[in-house]
Amino acid sequence: MQSTDTEKLMSKSSSIITATCDAAYKVSRPRDRDTKEKSVPRWSSELTVLRKRALGLRRRYQRTRNDDNLRQERKLRYREGKKLYQAKLQEGKLKSWKDFCSRTADSNPWGVVYKLASGKMQSKTTWTNLKTQDGTYTTDIVSTMEHMMEYFIPDDSDSSDTAHHTHIRNEVEEPLDIPDDVEVTKEEILAVIEKFDPCKAQGEDGQNSEILLKTFKRFPTFITGLYNEFLRKGYFPKQWKDSIIIPIIKPRKEGSTELTKYRPSSLFNVGGKVLEKLLLDRINHHAFSNSLLNGDQYGFLPQKSKIDTTFAVKRFIGKTYCKTTVLLWWDWMSKEHLTPLGGHRYLAIYGTYDAQKMCTT
Repeated sequence: MQSTDTEKLMSKSSSIITATCDAAYKVSRPRDRDTKEKSVPRWSSELTVLRKRALGLRRRYQRTRNDDNLRQERKLRYREGKKLYQAKLQEGKLKSWKDFCSRTADSNPWGVVYKLASGKMQSKTTWTNLKTQDGTYTTDIVSTMEHMMEYFIPDDSDSSDTAHHTHIRNEVEEPLDIPDDVEVTKEEILAVIEKFDPCKAQGEDGQNSEILLKTFKRFPTFITGLYNEFLRKGYFPKQWKDSIIIPIIKPRKEGSTELTKYRPSSLFNVGGKVLEKLLLDRINHHAFSNSLLNGDQYGFLPQKSKIDTTFAVKRFIGKTYCKTTVLLWWDWMSKEHLTPLGGHRYLAIYGTYDAQKMCTT
């Protein structure tokens, strides 16, 4: 089976799953609302009557112009009706707010009430003009989005590669005459899918891990064969490379015109994340089983964090009894380490890591 055939099969199966979900699930759509009707929780039929009465009294007062005594009398009636309406409105607001606080506090004390009180409610993103590299500013939403996309998704051109990146590209494209790795099992795929949170935002295909899990339980042989075909071909489907990019404004940078005020969040399709996790689990298993990782590496490892790094530095300083600069250096994995895993399929992932990393503390 060629890569194009595998891509078509995967795309067709994804389309069938999406069409099935659209037909089976109830899709909520915004309903048309009468602009005269109020949807705020504090509103009631009593307020509707009082508001209409106050508006009616105002109209009668404004239209009385020939009789000053009658006009003054209707003015007083209008003010009394307006005062009563405003008092009931404030009473309804306070009662509605108390009811809302009493309902949410028991179920989720860190919900909307807490965020409102602590000032952590996120406001809607306001698009602003951005400063470009030549010092000018974007003029409209189209130029702003184009400038953001150039920054978030730069062109992957080999003309700007360093010698290290050129070496990685050559290693990825070099064919390796080695036996294929052991195929992934149904149990592996099931364990990976079950680890994903179904409440996470979906990717471009609109499918979450719950939909993929139900599909897998219904057609386990087909899904397993599809992933094993990707493994044999060393191929990552193009559809799973597409993502939805959501720019999130960093705290306290709302008014900035610099492009760095945005932090892009990419939403990938869950099928691609499962394939990535399958390969990553095998790479980690191979690395840990053969002791290929330095014992002083703490980043991106299970059951290790920056707290462990702090204690390690403290122990090191305690042994030397002096202030020192610590240089941490490690080599991720070389081509020889990855060769027993199955060749170019894993080297493609290896190419996404930096071969040498340095930091000073």
